Amino acid sequence: MIAQVGDDTFEQEVSSAAMPVLVCFYAKDCGPWTGMAWPLQQAAWELQSRMRIVKLDVDSSPAVRARFAIHGLPTLILFREGEVVARRVGAVDRPEELVGWLMAGAPR
Repeated sequence: MIAQVGDDTFEQEVSSAAMPVLVCFYAKDCGPWTGMAWPLQQAAWELQSRMRIVKLDVDSSPAVRARFAIHGLPTLILFREGEVVARRVGAVDRPEELVGWLMAGAPR
């Protein structure tokens, strides 16, 4: 299960996390987001011992959206120890593409 984070839980769930965290910034009415559900679930399952994957609805979390200058959706940002280590704008429709990108950004 991919957890939902927001303005009120971002620091605790992402910035203070012990392992890398991928945040998928999305909006409910964003068509490309719908196609990413399966790749995100597969990546979360495959990488569960190495990183955590969460999602953030930008319409419900304007402070975090502004903080990371999210304009295009979906946007994927990989954090390690609270720092941005990789960023990608646009949908990913294949789990293996997403996992490959994540492992390149968080090889530990």
